[in-house]
Amino acid sequence: MKSKNYDLAIGKFQKILKDPEMKQGMRYVIESRDAVLARYHPIFNVENLDALSEDEFRSFLYFENNRHWSGLYRHVTSLCEDMGALRESLSILLDTSQPLAKRYDEAVSRIHGFGKALATAILMVAYPNQYGVWNNTSEGALRTVGLWGEYVRGRTPGQQYEQINKLLISLVDDLRIDLWTLDALMWGVTSEEEEEDQTLASHPVEANEDVTKSILNVIQHSELKARLAKLTMAPLDTVMREAGVVFEHHFRNKVDPNSTKHGVDLIADALKPGGKLVFSAHSGEQAGVMLLYQGAMQFIRNPPMHKIIDYPESMAQQFLRLIDALMMLLDHAAMAGEITVDDIRFMLRRKPLRSNHLALFRILSKAGTAGIEGNTLAEAMKLTPQQLSGVLGSLGGRINHTDGLEDKGAILIVVDITETNSGEWLYTIRPILQKALEEEGLI
Repeated sequence: MKSKNYDLAIGKFQKILKDPEMKQGMRYVIESRDAVLARYHPIFNVENLDALSEDEFRSFLYFENNRHWSGLYRHVTSLCEDMGALRESLSILLDTSQPLAKRYDEAVSRIHGFGKALATAILMVAYPNQYGVWNNTSEGALRTVGLWGEYVRGRTPGQQYEQINKLLISLVDDLRIDLWTLDALMWGVTSEEEEEDQTLASHPVEANEDVTKSILNVIQHSELKARLAKLTMAPLDTVMREAGVVFEHHFRNKVDPNSTKHGVDLIADALKPGGKLVFSAHSGEQAGVMLLYQGAMQFIRNPPMHKIIDYPESMAQQFLRLIDALMMLLDHAAMAGEITVDDIRFMLRRKPLRSNHLALFRILSKAGTAGIEGNTLAEAMKLTPQQLSGVLGSLGGRINHTDGLEDKGAILIVVDITETNSGEWLYTIRPILQKALEEEGLI
């Protein structure tokens, strides 16, 4: 026998469903069901997971594609960092031959960011008639109608979801609707504070490909540019969200890839006096840099993470250029105890530079991150390959005779030297030398 609360909940859902003035956003989600399933049901078919690409998976995380959930993108970078591990986790989650609680717990524990909202959304898309969604919105709705404590039990998250899913299936059977529609209706009984995982737009957001491509043209940092290039058809707030995720991910990787801190706490921990990351030996300048990064985190990265924002093109471009600049600047920062830009500046000015050293620096700087092959470099300096070796050797000696740089790698401190597939040596200026040359006014 079902409880009084259950009967009241059925009545509330029926009222929302029959309301001729149903929120347009809810109606949009309900009407989008077939289109979304047509696109993503085959992708998340357990037999097709080996072919799942990063682009396909990433696209599902954004509201403009899944047309239902706006919070799935938050851990996009960590989720896609190892696609092999992600495919394996999805294979476990979607293997219906195993008990639901067991495979749910195992799958979500394997990858950072693979939480209940994403796991159950994928389950629903893969098996639309078997699994409902458990996120903050649906949980809040079940609590509001008094069903949570009465029906949901279990020690592990998987055991809890098993009970939640039984409840959701019972509700759709009695309401004579599908699980997708029920999940949309959850928004109608959830308080504003609990609308964290699901944002319903009044209409789909249309992307402007030309706008996004024009913004990409001003981005310099290779990691940021590569990520944003995947979103040429996305609206600007999606582009901003992705930029914020890349910004934080890049900062964490610079400082400590295993850090569990986030946002301003991550930055404060790294840039505080005695912290791991050093931009300047001057305490005031170091404090200023910390405020700069924290401000970008709070004012640029955070807002689009929590709501849909219609950014004017000019504003989005300015914000992205700032994120780009901060990432470029981050590449020049040193870890505490490591070589700093100030060390390289001292090496450059402790005695007059040889003309060949200065020519070398300018050619490498112009070549940028693409680098320049040895024969081409020698030709540009009007030297033979043997003479170029002499110039590089004398520069290495200059570095080794600089206080603080002794036996730290000589020329490899400032120039990356790698062998190409054709057997040529490729010379690439390191960011720390680029920054020092700029600050000394030598390029």
